[in-house]
Amino acid sequence: MLPGSSILVTSCKTQHVFDPQHCLLRSLSTPLYSLSFITISFKVVADQPKLISGEWGWSTCVDKSGTPITCIGGAFTGNNTLNDQAKFLARQWLINALAGIPISIFYDLFDDGTNTSLGENNFGTMYNQYNNESVPHVPKPSFVAAATLQRYLGDFEFSGRLNATSTTSSKCSPSHKPDGVVDEYSYVLQFGSDRFAVWKTNGTLGCMAGDRFKVDCGFFGITQGQCEARGCCFELPYRSGPQCSFKRPLETKGTVTFTLPSTLHSATGTAPCFDIITFLGHSVGRVCATANGSVCLPSSDEPNLLVTTRS
Repeated sequence: MLPGSSILVTSCKTQHVFDPQHCLLRSLSTPLYSLSFITISFKVVADQPKLISGEWGWSTCVDKSGTPITCIGGAFTGNNTLNDQAKFLARQWLINALAGIPISIFYDLFDDGTNTSLGENNFGTMYNQYNNESVPHVPKPSFVAAATLQRYLGDFEFSGRLNATSTTSSKCSPSHKPDGVVDEYSYVLQFGSDRFAVWKTNGTLGCMAGDRFKVDCGFFGITQGQCEARGCCFELPYRSGPQCSFKRPLETKGTVTFTLPSTLHSATGTAPCFDIITFLGHSVGRVCATANGSVCLPSSDEPNLLVTTRS
């Protein structure tokens, strides 16, 4: 994802059964050698303290029907879908880049076992079972997300965060332009001179039954009336976690608008255009800056990458 980006994997020179997938990631990065962890590293300012962020992970337990469930033992990370795990990996690496943290460690490289309901068995970015010689372990979406960030951002240094605004509308207005107010829930991270990661985490607030991501809004013994007077959500029937929790976005889809750096806009002589690549590597269209250098694109809590169109 960033200069010096690294995946901690076994050497491709060995004959380990999952080497081909290790080599795939290694072909997109500068290798370090270890097991169990998938990491990324990048350059920082010389006098900046060297911090390591890890080990982060989200287990993907499912029941016999394949429905995500809260894991039994070994994990307290919620009933995450495979897409959730991939999204969290991408955002962890990107946010750590924003924070100037040079090494991010994601746990785990592959699942530790085959029990789909046991937390410790399901943290991997690949499944545990042997598949075949060409694809020894079937990758999860989180593995694809790691490879996507490595592929599109791996050779580019983090340049900074741009001011941005967001809406809950699904369409950009013809004259879209940021109003100059920093929206702390809209993220536009620049890599190199002309690559960007864009997402937003705000949206329509509400309460969700069985919410997996509750943040405590009360105190032990708080009543429903006291909780709702704070504008928060009171869980009935109570399941687990804080019974009184803050409302959170139920839907994050909308748009994000930002202005390109003047150096990029003026250097091209024309309004530059970008390919939109999802965090899972899918090309989903193209967006061009307006004459004033502003860019608006559909966004959600799933990061998109903007890559300068070369044609």
